[in-house]
Amino acid sequence: ANLKPVCGLNNMDLCVEEKKALIESLMAMSKEELEQNIENDRLDKKLFDEMFNKEAERLSREYEELIQAKEDRLKADSLGLLTAVLSWLTRYQEVKNCRRQEVMNFKNKYPYPNF
Repeated sequence: ANLKPVCGLNNMDLCVEEKKALIESLMAMSKEELEQNIENDRLDKKLFDEMFNKEAERLSREYEELIQAKEDRLKADSLGLLTAVLSWLTRYQEVKNCRRQEVMNFKNKYPYPNF
């Protein structure tokens, strides 16, 4: 493996100016200041993680509610039944019309006697 040195405390000459300035400003701090900054960063990270987890839980609950609403809607969906009824009525009407036509043909073929 061709590992090359990277920017860091031992290789500041490899750092871009912004990173070099940040390292220099941190090195200028006292031990107490560094410890306080570390503690603040840890607290910020902890608060962010808590906020993130709460928001993720809220979104998860909202997602579950949406899934449940979708399932409830699909259970209550009458589209299939409406389509089946329409199909049945259409077939029924066709049969009824066909029989009506058969009756008319029969009447035309065999008219009622005139008395």
